[in-house]
Amino acid sequence: MAMRSCPECLNQIDENESVCPHCGHVLVGDEPEQKSVEVYLEERKWTFGNTLIALLLVLLIGGLGYLLYIYGFKLPYQDATNYYQQEKAAYEQQIQEYQDLAEQIAAANAGLDAKIAYVRSIINSGEEPMDPRAAANAAQMVQQAEALRVTPPVITAEEVPVPARDSVFHAKDVRETARIVDQQRFSLYQQYSDMKVPDYSQVTAALDQAADDLKASIQLKKDSAAAADAASRQIRELLDNYQSFMDEYITFMVIYDRGDPDQISRADDLQTTFVTYLKQIRAIDTKKLTEADQKYFQMVTDSISQQMEENNIVEPEYLP
Repeated sequence: MAMRSCPECLNQIDENESVCPHCGHVLVGDEPEQKSVEVYLEERKWTFGNTLIALLLVLLIGGLGYLLYIYGFKLPYQDATNYYQQEKAAYEQQIQEYQDLAEQIAAANAGLDAKIAYVRSIINSGEEPMDPRAAANAAQMVQQAEALRVTPPVITAEEVPVPARDSVFHAKDVRETARIVDQQRFSLYQQYSDMKVPDYSQVTAALDQAADDLKASIQLKKDSAAAADAASRQIRELLDNYQSFMDEYITFMVIYDRGDPDQISRADDLQTTFVTYLKQIRAIDTKKLTEADQKYFQMVTDSISQQMEENNIVEPEYLP
């Protein structure tokens, strides 16, 4: 029996069959030349090869596209983003550093201002120093301290700009924004790079010394005044006692009876006391007395001299 291949399913069928018993393909009229199974399989082998090549081409094109995405877009974007974040962090850190410096300057100024206020309080206390130069020196130190005082700046900085377009496909915009941040940081540096915390140690030490000198001079004035008061009280007490004694002495000498032995003895005692008082009175340096004490001294001695003159009483002959 002669056999042929079904053009649809390639199964072997009787050449007289009009319908393929395997796939139901109707074999009508003249069929095209039937290919052998070997030839058909060879053709299909080439078809699979072409498909494989096409698949490989698709994979290659996809791989190239992926590499283009990674190296052409994603990595440049990541680099630009890292650059932007670094510049932003550096800018914000620089702002914070300058703000911290400004706060330290303000704190140093607060310490200096406290010293200045303390010295001023002594100057304006109304208490006079023994040496006026101490007050003048303290006032001069206050002026010098105020001249050295550094005014802390107010740190003003622009806001950190944000990229207008921020995506994998806009690395250029991100990088340009990072450059703007870098320029802002440089501008900030130009404004505040010279800023530093002032060292007030020398001027505060000078203020302390001026304050100590002024307080010491004021205390010396007080001590001197106290001593003068004590001396004044002592001198006035001496003058008062002298006046009281001379009243007694003049009263006795007016009635003195040189023939009465008892009165002679009394006169000798009074004259001895008179000599003692005169030595003390004459030892007083009136130039060192206060104006009030000088007036009081003059009043007492003039009064006694006048009383002696009115009663014709003279000083003892044995006075030095």
